[in-house]
Amino acid sequence: YLVNWRWFAIGIILAVLGAYLYLRYSTPQYSAETVILIKENKQGGISAEFKAFEDLGILGGAQNNIDNEIEIIKSRKIIRETIKNLKFNISYFMSSRIKEKEIYNKLPIRIHFIDEEASLTNIGTTFFVKLKENENLVLLSAEKEVIGNYHLGEIIDNKIGKFKVVLGNETKRSFTKEIRVQIKPINLLIDTYQKRVVIAPVNKKSSVVNLSLNDAVKNKAVDFLNNLVATYN
Repeated sequence: YLVNWRWFAIGIILAVLGAYLYLRYSTPQYSAETVILIKENKQGGISAEFKAFEDLGILGGAQNNIDNEIEIIKSRKIIRETIKNLKFNISYFMSSRIKEKEIYNKLPIRIHFIDEEASLTNIGTTFFVKLKENENLVLLSAEKEVIGNYHLGEIIDNKIGKFKVVLGNETKRSFTKEIRVQIKPINLLIDTYQKRVVIAPVNKKSSVVNLSLNDAVKNKAVDFLNNLVATYN
């Protein structure tokens, strides 16, 4: 073994280096959770006579109704409304020295559609926005080709609809960095959230269900779950 100590040392160094690179360049996932009480009027109102049989395990009415409510919470209609309320079909990204990262809490810009319903399209697209001096901006395609020069607040007529670029809540402006805007197809996004949101009762006899969601942006997951519950209620 002593003869091969160099190989052991190289193996350890490579393992440590691999772990360092993975942690540095991978995107961590954060978990958000909340709970919701399924009210009695949403459980089908089981009569007192049948409640005794349910307590004995002869009827599974309450559990069946909770399962039904879980399906309603994850229904396409509820998920779509949540996405629309939060405008989650539009995502913003900015590159750093290491990797590209989604920005959520402090946005340098926002895309505002003239017809909000028009933004909920099944056409996905990506483009870049670069802010300039004197309230000007450049719109670039996904291939970084110039689409046009515009002003902040000017209506832009695009294949995905009419929209304008407005300032977000980030007070520090960068005139060197480009913001990547991604608009995702609404049906694909609904499918994704239906798979990602995990809903389960806390126990077999409880009317309380737990909702959880993993996301690279923790506050985004928290906002989605809170709005999902509010939309359901």
